[in-house]
Amino acid sequence: MSFLAISVVWPRLIHPASHMGTDWSDFVRGAIFGFAIGLLLMMASGMAAQRRRDEGHESTETDPAPHP
Repeated sequence: MSFLAISVVWPRLIHPASHMGTDWSDFVRGAIFGFAIGLLLMMASGMAAQRRRDEGHESTETDPAPHP
């Protein structure tokens, strides 16, 4: 979440002296956005996988018969 917050406030924090630096500034901002989104998606998929594993353990403890 901190990378997402940094990328949102990036234009207010970094003021290029000339217009030549705006391309690099946009590139860095986009890279930070991409990194933040990638981390959030990996975290969400990891949490979903953990939830599936936890639900699988609970169902085998209460029901000894395997589910197809």
